[in-house]
Amino acid sequence: MIIKGQGRGRSRQLADHLLRRDQNEDIRLYELRGVTATDVPGALAEMEALSASVPGKRPLYHASISPEAVTPLSHEQIRIAAEGLPVVLHPDATGAELSALYGRASIFWHAAGLGEHVERHPDRYEHFGIATVEAMSAGAVPVVIDAAGQIEIVDQGVSGYRFRTLDGLVRHTETLIANPVWRRQLSHAAQQRGRTFDWAVFADRIGQEVASLAG
Repeated sequence: MIIKGQGRGRSRQLADHLLRRDQNEDIRLYELRGVTATDVPGALAEMEALSASVPGKRPLYHASISPEAVTPLSHEQIRIAAEGLPVVLHPDATGAELSALYGRASIFWHAAGLGEHVERHPDRYEHFGIATVEAMSAGAVPVVIDAAGQIEIVDQGVSGYRFRTLDGLVRHTETLIANPVWRRQLSHAAQQRGRTFDWAVFADRIGQEVASLAG
């Protein structure tokens, strides 16, 4: 969980922001203390009025828990979130380093878009999945979200697995860990599938399409 906060002024503007249903999928009012109003705009307006006697220009404080995916996180925040976990970070890895890591990996996870609303935030999904193709080409078995471009890349149970929930991610991962022979078979199939996205294959398909149009 990541918490980000900032001081705010203009109570009405803050209330409108908090109550926007196009940006907040679940809005609940749990408790209001120290005010007589029973709604968010009224309560924030009272708080702003009470603070008129103090010199601060931003009397309200707004905190976001696990803010939007577009909010950038620093390397330090990511490092802190990974403390105590069996995680190794490779910031700013070169192409060669990334290829070497893919070559050592047995399983590749991809969950961009998990928990998001596909119609409200399509930008939070990966619509091709070049990272998945690169990992498959190196022999890593993909376990990816069952959405967007991943559907077109990974054949379920043939060249990897797709999942819709975290439970599905765990289940497929446990299956691969418990069955090394099956994992090797899927690894080979993933490599074969990854090669269908090679530049040479793409160029050949374009050439065929152009030739067919030329008659």
